[in-house]
Amino acid sequence: MTSKFLRKLETFELSRLPKSNNKQKLNDTHVAFAGAPVRHPSDDNKVILLNHPSDENSYYYEFDLRDVVFAEEVNNTVLDNGGTIVIATLWVKKQSVGIKCYPFAVETGA
Repeated sequence: MTSKFLRKLETFELSRLPKSNNKQKLNDTHVAFAGAPVRHPSDDNKVILLNHPSDENSYYYEFDLRDVVFAEEVNNTVLDNGGTIVIATLWVKKQSVGIKCYPFAVETGA
């Protein structure tokens, strides 16, 4: 089943991000995150990366675009509605701040 969250978001154009062919150098200064990049619903300077876009319990990352220095398309995934979404690897600068958001069951108070 396609995530309700994914159905409401637009895909992110990877062409907006720079390309690099020196992955060894990237490993020293950046961390790779894989998933489906989608447009942030309210901030054009951020990107959301869904780790498993077809899973209802998928978590996602949010990054500032200025911290993403390289993107590469890995493959395309076909969704249950017949659409496709790009799976990509984003290379994010080490020591930058990102957000990881994931679902959980509320069972007790904090």
